[in-house]
Amino acid sequence: MRRALLTAALLVTAGPALAHIPASETVARAAADTSRGQGRARVFSFAVSVSTSPDGDPIAKGELLADPGGSTRIELRHAEGFAERQIRRTGGLAASRDGEPLAEPHPFAPPFWLLQAATGGELLAHLGELGGDPSQIALGYDGARDCYVLGGSGASLWIDKDSYQVARVDLADGTKLRFLAWATRSGAVLPSRIEIETPALTFTLELTNAAPATPAPDAFSDAWLSGR
Repeated sequence: MRRALLTAALLVTAGPALAHIPASETVARAAADTSRGQGRARVFSFAVSVSTSPDGDPIAKGELLADPGGSTRIELRHAEGFAERQIRRTGGLAASRDGEPLAEPHPFAPPFWLLQAATGGELLAHLGELGGDPSQIALGYDGARDCYVLGGSGASLWIDKDSYQVARVDLADGTKLRFLAWATRSGAVLPSRIEIETPALTFTLELTNAAPATPAPDAFSDAWLSGR
């Protein structure tokens, strides 16, 4: 009798939570509406500083360029003296060091276009390109943020339940990107601090000097990647 009452109580408690998870399309549409309303659906450039802790000295500085079409590039001058370029496209990450291919780079270039999607369908399509299942949705908790988690066990997209901002992106390789702070720049609400957690190390990217940009036609090309 006691076990039956306990089971009934658990079902009553869990039932409303399960019933109030909306469809992934609904959440994706709300996130895209937020992105569009906050002015992110265009190309932006940023000055970027990379450190291994929020209060640590930078290990590299440079520029990040983000295209809502599905490309992010970053160019860094490391404190040790070498230059590094990375391009993340919907198909993955490519990198070079002083013009030579870099096989296993630290993933500094985030899939920024997930924050820039203009429609829910576009956002879900990009999630699918990264390896997530656009039909899957669950509830998740990251730090102080309650989130809708889209994507299932592959890549996943964490959307803050209150603000409908992208709070976190989990990539299929185990990298976790957390968008920790936002600021209004050039008429848009943009991330100003990103934590990149890899299986080996964690990095903090500080983004400043945000401005709309008009990239050259070859801005995200392999020729740029191999240049110096």
